[in-house]
Amino acid sequence: MTVELVILAPLIGLLLGAVVLVGRVQASRADLEGAARVAARDLSIARDPQAATGEVRRDAEVSLEVGSPTCRSMTFTPTISFTEVSVSIACVVDL
Repeated sequence: MTVELVILAPLIGLLLGAVVLVGRVQASRADLEGAARVAARDLSIARDPQAATGEVRRDAEVSLEVGSPTCRSMTFTPTISFTEVSVSIACVVDL
């Protein structure tokens, strides 16, 4: 019985760690997708998208809670053309 416990305890710990890791990454991914979608929408409806970029970036930082474990640091890359607006956001997740 003791041998089985010694063998299974680390495996159960690794499995639990993997579940927490996947959960944190997926939660962060969902937050990032939502923030990028809102940022792109806000830039697309702005009268001057270039001028609104700073405010939209600050809004994304607030919504993602930059500095928290789910987003330690953020990169914000808007691509604005005459017909299309896209936003790429990346965060460093503290695992």
